[in-house]
Amino acid sequence: MKLKKIALILVVVSLLLMSIGTTQIFAENDKWIAPDKAKHFIAGFTIGKIVSEVSKSHKKINALLATLTIGVAKEVGDKEFSYKDLTANMVGCLFSFIIKF
Repeated sequence: MKLKKIALILVVVSLLLMSIGTTQIFAENDKWIAPDKAKHFIAGFTIGKIVSEVSKSHKKINALLATLTIGVAKEVGDKEFSYKDLTANMVGCLFSFIIKF
């Protein structure tokens, strides 16, 4: 139950952060296939792998929440919020669950 409350708080904070500090809600001219997306995929993969390895319980949920929170914080720092960048982060995190090493 405590984890659900934390997750809800993180989602609400993330949504609030998305609504402030940007000049435009969504980035224009943002392509799905771009070198930037590869960097976001790698970042999401790395965050997902590290968090799932160090977590004692709820490994995948913790990894997804950490990737989402860090990704949203990064996008808020940009001039334009890119949901495509955030999607690449999350796909990288999900892919980290499949690859074992």
